[in-house]
Amino acid sequence: LGTGQSVILLTGASGFLGTYVRDYYSQKQTRLVCLSRTIPDSPDEHLWVQADIRHNLPHTLIGQVDSIVHLAAAINDSPSHLFQVNVLGTKTLIDFAEKTQAKKFIFLSTDDIYYTSSPYSQSKKDAENIVTNSTIPWEIVRCPTIFGHNDSRNFSQLSQFIKKSPIIPLPFKGLFTWNPIFAGDVAQHIFELTQSEPKYSLSVPVGPEELTFRDIVDQLI
Repeated sequence: LGTGQSVILLTGASGFLGTYVRDYYSQKQTRLVCLSRTIPDSPDEHLWVQADIRHNLPHTLIGQVDSIVHLAAAINDSPSHLFQVNVLGTKTLIDFAEKTQAKKFIFLSTDDIYYTSSPYSQSKKDAENIVTNSTIPWEIVRCPTIFGHNDSRNFSQLSQFIKKSPIIPLPFKGLFTWNPIFAGDVAQHIFELTQSEPKYSLSVPVGPEELTFRDIVDQLI
């Protein structure tokens, strides 16, 4: 890893948002260490390491990593799996960050924490507590709904539901508002955080336009 550059470890590197983050860092000619349970058939210019965050990370990375960007998460899974991945996985990464004396830990959370008490949002809240109680300078990013190409969730699921259903329910008369954000903008925000001085902060990036649920449904019909 000895390139003279700051070494950034990225979890969830092969996922929807992780792909946007990798592409953005490539544009900035910044190489990442990408952690993933599976290695792509055609890896890009980043360094790929096969590992599962629920278990100990490779000892060869200790002392080699300056910053950690933690995107990996379970979303629509059983409460026990959410706990294993989102809570215990984050604890594994924080323990690793403290061993390697990382200068910064950036954690992708969710603004669901403000609105729901679902098992997913609770797992993210518990993970946030692990991060904020660590000895590593941290930055938490609570994102709203993220959209972009190759998204298999969020608007993609809603669009599929609309196509199949003759009746579209509109909770709160369709007036509930969202500020969805483009995945590329989240990637830029994360890049800027990794380039800034270490600090303890919470950010809530949002898209440029506030939309009601009815607005979104109208655009997807």
